[in-house]
Formats: sequence, structure tokens, C-alpha cells
Amino acid sequence: MSTGRPKDVSSRDAGEQLLLQVRQAADEGHPRTAVRLARKALRLLADHGAENASLVAQLSINLAVNLGDSELGRRAEIEELLDTAATTDPDQLPAVRTAKAIHFTRIGDTGRALDEFARAIDGIPPAAGRTLAVALIDRSLIFNNLGELRKAQKDASRAVEVARNLDNAYFAPMAVHNLGYLEYLSGNLPPALVRMADAATDMPQGNEAILALDRAHVLRAAGLYWDALEQATAAESLIRADGRPAHHINALQIIGELQMVLGQLPDARSAFEQAVRIAKKHRNRNLAAIAELGYIRAGILADTADESEAGRSEPPTRSLQRLQSIAETLTRSGLIHDAAAALLLRADAHLAAGRMTAAETDLRRARSAAKRPYIGIKLHTRLVAGRIDMAAGRQNDGLKELRMGLTELAEFLTRFGSQDMQVAAAVHGSELATLGLQTAVRTGSPALILHWLEQGRGVTTRLPAVHPAADSELAELLGTLRHAA
Repeated sequence: MSTGRPKDVSSRDAGEQLLLQVRQAADEGHPRTAVRLARKALRLLADHGAENASLVAQLSINLAVNLGDSELGRRAEIEELLDTAATTDPDQLPAVRTAKAIHFTRIGDTGRALDEFARAIDGIPPAAGRTLAVALIDRSLIFNNLGELRKAQKDASRAVEVARNLDNAYFAPMAVHNLGYLEYLSGNLPPALVRMADAATDMPQGNEAILALDRAHVLRAAGLYWDALEQATAAESLIRADGRPAHHINALQIIGELQMVLGQLPDARSAFEQAVRIAKKHRNRNLAAIAELGYIRAGILADTADESEAGRSEPPTRSLQRLQSIAETLTRSGLIHDAAAALLLRADAHLAAGRMTAAETDLRRARSAAKRPYIGIKLHTRLVAGRIDMAAGRQNDGLKELRMGLTELAEFLTRFGSQDMQVAAAVHGSELATLGLQTAVRTGSPALILHWLEQGRGVTTRLPAVHPAADSELAELLGTLRHAA
């Protein structure tokens, strides 16, 4: 008479094989396949969960992570899977915390993500190298986004060492790639290009799109905007075919931003509009709001492209209403810098229409939303504040705002070597200097005009011309990066 034991063993073996396939599919950039296989394994083990607690927990964790990568808007299911995994097998708690941190990162809750990463990394046993590598790689990306480059590089370097000891073809090249990206942000472009090109050669198939997106960032940093757009467009095509909505939205936003830089404003609006549609389809309000913010910004630029500063047209009322809604959505989600950007656009629009009180109100709200703003938001705030002061007849106060903004820009440029960050900031700085010069000319004071001419020269000479690298070795590295598989 059968005892049922052979069936249990068979189910466990099949479940373990499926877990390996789930991980392989995820590593190769196929989260939908990973989700399908994880669900199949959990169904197989449904009647034998007590005997296979660790396996069921690991499958649940992998299912949650890949759900977040392939299907947006599944927050409740993801959190339930992770809570269940933690109670099913407490030994998996570090992996659960890592998965929760990844989940919180995706929904924009950076504070909770960092808390979970810290607790996870402290509790990961030495044998769980895969989990540690994932946690370090993903936390380094958060530190990168926060501008804390030393912490990011520390995590990325440690991730490289951990990943090299794993029997896995994915983690080591991804860790090297991320370290190269951080080198680029620090201004060390040649070693960054070497690392990223090496990583692209070693990376398993299926991750080409993510590498192409990062190559787009680096090529943009070198001033090669058309090449960057080509890489971003290629990445978007690959991601669209793989069906990864979160990455697809990110790619479309990068394309839209590059097209704005290149003056392709209708194309930029189209890219942002497509990103909005995808985010709404998958019920991700945060990504939809951020993409719509880009769409509105491109529209405002298109409306004012051929007009002088004094003749800027007023954005439609619907855009102002949407900016208010976007700011509220992003504030509730803790995305304070994006919320501040929406409020600053509103303030500028109100000012253009002569609604001084409304402009000042939105400026105060923007300053209140972002207590420690990124440099782009900080300079945009100074610019809007300066415009409001001058429109109200407070010329000295307005010039003070502009000078403070240029001082902050200079301090920023001494801390960061990345051309990408320098260009983005210097564009705002150029606007600050231009407005200061326009005001000086209206005063007729030669000394004041000379002062703002010098301020403008100091900023605009930081903007690199868009041409091939003069250094032959660097030019060769850029060419390698452009054509990396």
C-alpha cells in the first residue's frame, strides 16, 4: 500500500527544479515566464506545503519580486506573498526583507526601502550570497538616485566581490556594470566605459535593454545626444517585446527627456503620453503622474519655443489643474522632488499669466515639499523665485535669488564630476544668469551689466559642446560603448 512518501519527494524535486527555472528566467530578463513557473510550482506543492516550507517560501518570494517586475499595480498580492513567506519559513526573513525593499523602491517609498535593505543586509548569512548580491546592487541604485555616491560605490564594490563567488552568470557582470555607472556619475568616464563595455560582453542574453538604457545615460553625459537617443530607442523596443511595464515606462521617459533636449517636442510628448497610458493600464498612479508631468512640461516648452520671455503664453487651465493633482498624488507617495517640480511649473505658469498671488503660493508649497531638494529643483526654485520678485518690483531680492542659485551651482559642480549632472545643473544656471543679465540691462548700470556678463560666462563655459571626444582613447571607448551588444 502506498504511503504517499514517494509522491511527496517527487513533488519536492519538481518544485526545486521549477525554482531553478524561475531564477534563470528572472536572470535572463523574462519576469512573466518566472511568474508562470513560480505559480505552477506553488500549485504543485499546494498539498505538501508543511513538508516543504523553505521551498514554498522561496517560491513565494520569487513570485512576489517577478510580479513587481512584470505586472504593475499588484501591491496587495505582493505584500501578502511576502508576509506569508516570512511566516512559512522564518529562516527566509532576510530574503523577504530584501524583496520588500525592492517592492518599496518600485512604489517610490525610498525611506522604507532603505530601512528594509539595512535590516536585510545585516541579517543575511554568508551562505546566502545571491540574496546579499541582490540587496547590495539594488541599495546602491537607491543611494545613486539620492546622490550619495560614496555609499553607492561602497555597496556596488562589495556586490562585485560577493557576485564573483557565486555560480551565476548574471550577478557579477551586473555588479560590474553598476560600478561602472557609478564611476561615470563621479566623472571618471574612461574607466566607466571600460567597466560597462566589459559587463555588456559578459552579461547573459535578456538584459541588453537595461544595459542599453544605462549606455544612453553615459552617451548623454558625453554630449552625444543622438547616440544616446538611439540606445534608448533600441532599449525601448527590446523591453516592449519582453513585456516589462515598469522598465518600459522608464525607457519612454528617458526617450522623452532626450527628445526635449534635442528640440523634438511633439515626439517627446508622444513618448510621455505612451508612458502615461502604460502606467494607467497597470494601475500605477505614481509612474503615471511622473510621466504626465513630463508630458505637460514638453507641451509648455512647445507652446513657448518661439516666444520671448515677456510673451510666454499661458498654459491651458486643464494643465494647471493636472499639475495640482499630480503634485498631490506625488506628495502622498513621498515623491517630494517630483511633486516640487509640478508645483514650480504651476508657479511659473501663474506668473506668466500675471497671477502673482497664485505663483507665490505654489512657490511656497514647492519649497515646503522638498526640504532637501536635488540641485535641479533647487536651481529651478531660485529661478522661479527670482522671476516672481522681479515681476513684483523687488529687483534686489530677485537678483539675490539668482546670485544664490549660481553660488549653489558652483558648489555643486565642485562636488560632482559627472558631466551629466553638470550639464543638467548648468542649464538651470544659464537661465539664472540670463535673467540676471536682462535685469541688469534694464537698470542701465555698466557695473551691474559687467557683473552679470561675467556670471553668465562662468556658467555657460561649463556647457560642453556636442562633438566627438578629442582624446583618441576616450573616443575609442565611446565607440565601443555605442556598439556594445
